[in-house]
Amino acid sequence: MEREHERSGEGLQVLVFGVGEEEYCVEVEKVRSVIDLIDITRMPRAPKFVKGIINLRGQIVAVLDLAERLKLPPCKPGPKPRIAVIESGDVVVGVVVDSPEVLSLTVEEIEPPPELLMREGDFNIIKGVAKTEDRLFVMLDTERLLTAEEWEDLGEMAGTEGG
Repeated sequence: MEREHERSGEGLQVLVFGVGEEEYCVEVEKVRSVIDLIDITRMPRAPKFVKGIINLRGQIVAVLDLAERLKLPPCKPGPKPRIAVIESGDVVVGVVVDSPEVLSLTVEEIEPPPELLMREGDFNIIKGVAKTEDRLFVMLDTERLLTAEEWEDLGEMAGTEGG
């Protein structure tokens, strides 16, 4: 599906962040805010990739362990840990990230994911690969960060309807 910025030849703003040793990005339009890392309250019986919940200005927000979700080795928070608050429909989730920064990319700097990766797993979380002169990072599809059932469950946990 072609997006407006691709048709118009404009660039795309992304939030780039570290998870362990790797860099990832999401479209800025999907990011509600980036906050300092605060205490996360663990939830009993939550899926392994859910670190817990936080109170964000009166709203309960589930916080995901992105390394666990992406099946990466466990990693400690980096030097500048933050929580990126991401929207998907009516559901808002936080993801623990390191050293977030906003970058503008041109359409030429974004490529589709390698075909081999498109066949892996039961849903595809990779939207593309962004490359600049000296950096390479994986673009995540926030809508596919979780399955529809998982979004529904998190929406119920936070007291909203699923996305």
